[in-house]
Amino acid sequence: MGEGSQRSQLEEQARNLGIRENITFTGKVRRQEISQHIAVSDICLLAGSNPFGSPIAMFEYMAMRKPVIVPDYGPITSIIEHNVDGYIFKSNEDNSLREGLNDLIDNASKRTRLAGNAYQKVIKNHRWIDNARRIVEIYERIK
Repeated sequence: MGEGSQRSQLEEQARNLGIRENITFTGKVRRQEISQHIAVSDICLLAGSNPFGSPIAMFEYMAMRKPVIVPDYGPITSIIEHNVDGYIFKSNEDNSLREGLNDLIDNASKRTRLAGNAYQKVIKNHRWIDNARRIVEIYERIK
């Protein structure tokens, strides 16, 4: 979903990996329609991110019980455990992304397991109320 500077590069990469027919590029989507698109997705790919922040979209996917494929950036790997609650690909290796996509495309039971574990993790540890509680705890320790 979305329209950004990397879309054409991602479409070309999907063609080169031989998986273009398995991927839908929606272009820009209105905010109120995003959850509908996520709901009909079999796999949610976070193709990239900045290397210093945790992307909100990843948590949205997890909360909607979708299996995620994510790059190996520190803030992401501090949340996702490879093959437990998501699939982590090496951001500098095209083959790693292809292997992850093929693995999940071919394995419905694995998709279900990863998505269920991701949902449990996000509900248990990564709601806004949990973030607020951690902030209050830090404040109480330093005041």
